[in-house]
Amino acid sequence: MVTILAEKIHDNRFLRLVRNMLNAGYLEDWTWHATLSGVPQGGVASPVLSNIYLHKLDVFVEKTLLPEYTRGRTRARNPHYKKVEAAIEKARRVRDRAQTRALRRRLHSLPSGDPDDPGYRRLRYCRYADDTLLGFAGPKAEAEQIKHRLAGFLRDELKLELSPGKT
Repeated sequence: MVTILAEKIHDNRFLRLVRNMLNAGYLEDWTWHATLSGVPQGGVASPVLSNIYLHKLDVFVEKTLLPEYTRGRTRARNPHYKKVEAAIEKARRVRDRAQTRALRRRLHSLPSGDPDDPGYRRLRYCRYADDTLLGFAGPKAEAEQIKHRLAGFLRDELKLELSPGKT
């Protein structure tokens, strides 16, 4: 944490203050406990320091993962949707209102874009303090690749591990 701060901040008194704060420990039920790693949860500076520390993750995702896993402007039209639209038009021409109504209900249950479009991928990224959310519209195999690349970056660069229960 102090190394990351020292990249941009050159005030040794401030860096020493942060280092001492991180090593100070914490009180729980009026009992002092040593800080083994990280910033104590609930600390005043915890959200700010978390945002500073995870800025490198933001840069990695925005500069590397998002451009690599996002492609295509829009999804291709769903062929089933097109067929139902054509059937609706045909039923309207022959003035079959019951058939038109039934086909419209069916049309509303179908996606207009092709969910299996191979030329369309979207990766979205959102982070709030230490909670990160990545949303991916694409095949599961690519989502697993993203997860492994993200886990590798967190492990190698930031010395963090993904929680298997939350990932």
